[in-house]
Order: sequence, then C-alpha cells, then structure tokens
Amino acid sequence: MIRIIYAEYSQRQLRQLESELDQLKRDYVFLMQSSLRINNSDGPEIMEVYLYGGNRHKERVLQLLEEARKINPTLPVYENMSRGLYHVDGLGFRRSFAEESLIVHYICRQLHQHYSALGPQYEQHQQQWKKYLRQNPTLPPTKELKNLVRKGIPIHLRSRVWAILYRSRVNDIMESKGPHYYNFLCSLAPDDERVSHHKRQIALDLLRTMPDNIRFADSNADGVRKMQEVLQAFCVHNPTLGYCQGMNFLVGMCLLFLEPEDAFWCLVAVTERYFTANYFDQNLIGAQADQEVLKDLLREKMPLLWQHFAQLDIELCTVTLNWFLAIFFDCVPFEVRNFPFQAEFQE
Repeated sequence: MIRIIYAEYSQRQLRQLESELDQLKRDYVFLMQSSLRINNSDGPEIMEVYLYGGNRHKERVLQLLEEARKINPTLPVYENMSRGLYHVDGLGFRRSFAEESLIVHYICRQLHQHYSALGPQYEQHQQQWKKYLRQNPTLPPTKELKNLVRKGIPIHLRSRVWAILYRSRVNDIMESKGPHYYNFLCSLAPDDERVSHHKRQIALDLLRTMPDNIRFADSNADGVRKMQEVLQAFCVHNPTLGYCQGMNFLVGMCLLFLEPEDAFWCLVAVTERYFTANYFDQNLIGAQADQEVLKDLLREKMPLLWQHFAQLDIELCTVTLNWFLAIFFDCVPFEVRNFPFQAEFQE
C-alpha cells in the first residue's frame, strides 16, 4: 500500500516538474521573440533578430523544436525553411523567410504556442468553454461569456461558437427566408444585374484577401470559389449595400472555420445587425464616424502620439479605416481574432 501511495505521489511530482519545465521553455522562446528589432536608419524598414550569444540560442531553439516535433509533427522543419521552402500552418497559411534569424524567430513563435497548449491553464480554459457550452447552449450574453471570449475561443470550437452567436442575431431573417434561401441566391447570382455592378471589384479582391493561404492563393483555389459565391449571394440578398471592400476579409476569415452558407449568414449578421446600416454603404458614414471617435480618444489618452501625427500631417483614417471595415483582420495576430461578438456583452 505504501509503495502504491509513493508511486502515485512520484507521478504527481513528475507531472508537476514536467509542467514547470514546459513553462520555462515557453518563457524562454517568448524571450527570444523579443529580440526582433526594426532597423530603418538607412532607408526602408528592415526586420532583424539579434540573438546575443552567437549560435548558442539558435542551437538551443532548434533542439527544443526537434523535441517538440515528436509530440506535434505539424511544427515547422528548420532545414526545409532554411532552403527557401515554405511551411504551411494548421490554417493553410504559407510561411517563408529570407533571413535565417527570422526563421528562428518564427520557430520561437510556434514553440510558444506549442508549450502554451501543453500547460494547465490552456486545459483549464478548454474545460471552462466546454462546461459553459453544456450549461448555456444558446450562449446568452453574460459577463462570464465575455471573459471567455476575451481569453480566446479555442480554434476547434470557433465554428460552433461563431455559428451560435451570429444565428442569435439573424434567426428571424433565416426563418422568414426559409432553409433553401442561400442556395436560391446562388442560383440567381450568375445572371443577376445587382451582382454585375460589383462583379469586377469582387474579382479583383478575391486574390488580394489571403494570398499567402493555400486555400485562397489562386483563381482555382477552393476558398476563392467559395468566397466569390458568398459575396455574390450577398449582393442579391442586400442590393442596397451590395459589395464593400472589407467584406472579402470578413468572408475569407469565416471560410477558414465555416461552410459557405454559414459564412454568408455571418456576413449578414455583421453588416446588418452588429453594425449600423450605413457602416458598409458607399459613403461609409458609420465607419467614418468611428474614425472621429478614435481621433478624440487618441488626443485624450495618447496626446504625445497625437501631436506626433499632427506634426507629420498624417491623417489617421488613412491607416485605421480599413482596420474597422475588416474588423482588424490584417493588423492583429490571427490567433487573437475572435470577431466582433464580444462588443455587446454585458459588463
């Protein structure tokens, strides 16, 4: 009996030590990421990674990578990337870097995610989501849900969570239109005059959306075909709005997790229920109003930065307008994008 108790105790101690070691590894590769610097003293901005201590840190990172790939073989292979080959991540994004130091930096980012997924906090967060979904299958807007979303929707749950949240906003439209509405719109789109007005701009934007993703990289890619289908169906559904640049990013992001019909209804929810009717129209009045609010906030909260912009005669909206239209699609790390649903949760 004593041996059994001792063995169980030893196993707990071992797991605790392994968890602490993974935490140290995660902190180490996170520290390596902070070595990234931007040098623009002699021309255009150039990203460089300074790893003090010669090759010692690089060798250590590659050793950690070799160990981690035994658990997660989808992690990048350094030898392949150093020969100019690209790495395709779990969502289909191609990653390649000309500089060796940037390859090491990217590997550190991937290792940080790997060790984070092994930690007890990650597992606890997963269990909290599963428990909340069991107890609240309709996801009512509560403070608890708001906190869960801000901590991140696990990737394997995003299709389920996004669908529940957007359907809560457009359920009345979906019921009134019937179960075959989306297929009906798709059948009308090829010869519809409402689509022809936007067809050229849609075609131009299809390959601009996610050119570094294998699902959207060329005109024959599956994601491109589905995106075109969704955007044209929306033009028939809401001819008043039609197509606005920015919608392609919303639909593209949806299609990474949702089927085309779900992506369509999510676009309807965002443009017709989460935002005002004039946010995505031709004049972008709602989006322009947000830029003025942002200016006021910047002037109040960050006056030195505001003065710097003013001295350089930089109009803030030339940078930030697209951030708002595409819901920060291309200006924050993909892992933290949870869509706009948290905005209306109760405090």
